[in-house]
Amino acid sequence: MSASYASVAKGEVHLHDKAIDALNEQKVVEESKNTVLVSGAGLVGSLAAIYLAKRGYNVEVYEGRPDSRNLEGQQGRSINLALSNRAFRALGGVDKQIIEEVHNIGVKMFGRYIHLKNGQNTFQPYGRQDQYILSVSRGFLNEYLMTKAEQLPNVKLHFEDKITGMNLSLNDGTIKVQTKTGTERRVKLVIGSDGVHSVVRQVMQEYGKARFQYLQQYVPHGYKELTLQAGPNNKFLMRSDSLHIWPRGDFLLIALPNRTGDFTCTVFMRMKHDEKYEDSPSFDRLDTDDKVVRFISTEFPDFYQLAGKERILHDWHSNPTSGLMHVKCDPYHFKDKCVLLGDSAHAIIPFYGQGVNCGFEDVYILDEMFKKYEKEGIGKVLSMYTQVRKPSCDAISDLSKLNFIEMSSKTASYSFLLKNKIGNLLHRLMPDRYLPLYTMVTFTPEMSYATAWSTHLRREKTVAKVTHVSAWLILIGGLYAVYRYVKSVAMSPPQNTQWRRLIDYIWY
Repeated sequence: MSASYASVAKGEVHLHDKAIDALNEQKVVEESKNTVLVSGAGLVGSLAAIYLAKRGYNVEVYEGRPDSRNLEGQQGRSINLALSNRAFRALGGVDKQIIEEVHNIGVKMFGRYIHLKNGQNTFQPYGRQDQYILSVSRGFLNEYLMTKAEQLPNVKLHFEDKITGMNLSLNDGTIKVQTKTGTERRVKLVIGSDGVHSVVRQVMQEYGKARFQYLQQYVPHGYKELTLQAGPNNKFLMRSDSLHIWPRGDFLLIALPNRTGDFTCTVFMRMKHDEKYEDSPSFDRLDTDDKVVRFISTEFPDFYQLAGKERILHDWHSNPTSGLMHVKCDPYHFKDKCVLLGDSAHAIIPFYGQGVNCGFEDVYILDEMFKKYEKEGIGKVLSMYTQVRKPSCDAISDLSKLNFIEMSSKTASYSFLLKNKIGNLLHRLMPDRYLPLYTMVTFTPEMSYATAWSTHLRREKTVAKVTHVSAWLILIGGLYAVYRYVKSVAMSPPQNTQWRRLIDYIWY
């Protein structure tokens, strides 16, 4: 073979290899255009995987943690979930049977049961007799949803592997994704449901073209979980139809029932001592067993008697003290390549019980945007998702911060109770025209959080005026009753000289 012929042949081979590579690349791109990668197999990620699979996409879910279904005694985030109508709507959007199955692992709570320090207890219903929130174990629900997702033929879960990087610059309609184990994937869309420390959000922050805004803020308070164990034969030691609250001003204890007869309890208070709040306890100052026992037995005496010193100290040392933070960002998406759901987009503090409800509603609203705008392209779907969700997620974040004040202080005040009663009365008189804020947020999923909040602010002035007038009417009525009583006594006074002098002083 001549040298010139050999060089031509070598060139043909080289061109042939390039053609094969190009064809393979094209095949990878085409196959990836029907694949969605979900980062995080938590509550929101698992539900998102189910929704996307139902829409016909091949779904790959990457989760950095081990599969919790194969482990025992795992500790972590365990504040019980309080599911309400927004979550039920999202779960039912996949399959109505899921709502029934979730109820089988939860306990209905119809109101707050307030434990005052003086030993008096009061029940405050959430709304109508048929309105409730469902207490569910976070772990149980997460495992249930992972199993539901895994049962679908076009969903695959990868554990102990997670996204470490993404290339958002490709112009072929795909995203190149790298994972912890060295895997490199090409996919059509990335769903960031990987929590408050989201890698997907971090990539969006660092990518200059995203023009991404981000706010992260810790609050002074943290939390620690305790357990009130079940009594004999798994009997509840407190009423099980309520969310129990021990409001103490700057700190509080809550307890939610479980199907197993026990209560998941959480102490919320300041992480560190603050001189501006000298009388407020803090986790850093409860550094001995004696201090812990004295604190619990003094501030929550009925809980201390039920739980017992030994169990309280066991939980105090076994369970971590965790901080609380909220996250806001804008936008929730980047072009047609990735979108943030749940805590990745809007982590909120847990004082309105809407964290999981809001996250599930993200998934529901994203699916609604797919229904309306998918023909116009994924970019339009994601853009409308941000436009619809951003105001509402900001609203529930702000409401959650305000509700801490309500739960820790106002639930024990007579003015709060009077205001609640007036609001409930107006709702009964005008059920279609007046809805209390809690009802709008918790039991009215067709109304967005943003609309609920703005409606409440407009009506707050009206309720405040009615409350003010009612208080004055009660005072005037009371004074008039005293006046009538004193007058009647004055007309036929007793013979007691001191009593006579008092009547003369008041009357004359």
